[in-house]
Amino acid sequence: MSHETTEILHRLNANVIMFIGFITTEATKILAISTKGTSFLGTIMRTILHRASCYTTFLCSLALIGFDMDNANNAFNREKNMLGILYSVQTPTILAATVAAHFSLLPLAIALTIASIGIYIAIEWLKDTKIQEWLARCQWGFNIKERYKDEEFDMIQLRRAFN
Repeated sequence: MSHETTEILHRLNANVIMFIGFITTEATKILAISTKGTSFLGTIMRTILHRASCYTTFLCSLALIGFDMDNANNAFNREKNMLGILYSVQTPTILAATVAAHFSLLPLAIALTIASIGIYIAIEWLKDTKIQEWLARCQWGFNIKERYKDEEFDMIQLRRAFN
């Protein structure tokens, strides 16, 4: 449905940028080892690239944490406490995985990433179906803040929910 597409695209973009940041961070560490004794300018460029990739990765993890905190708040407001707890647990897991990868604690980063994937699978399993989501957001639904803007859009989303 339309609101899901936006969040999925933002999550995908943040994850791709984080992945590129992780690779760049590790590449600059390898470059630092393999090019010892190079020029001063090369050292500065390598340091700038390393710091930029670290900051970018951290900012993307904060964006994902923001999505999860917002989803946790929505879940608690809808009295879906288990879903809210999973979103709340997901946020420190993402942050810890990012910090572990930054400090080259790869076994811990991999374990936290696997845990994060498991949490996301549990979240997807507990989330509302598309029909339940449409019922909450339609003109007569209980989700007043996020109702569909008009009847035509409402019907478009209903058709999407059935497909």
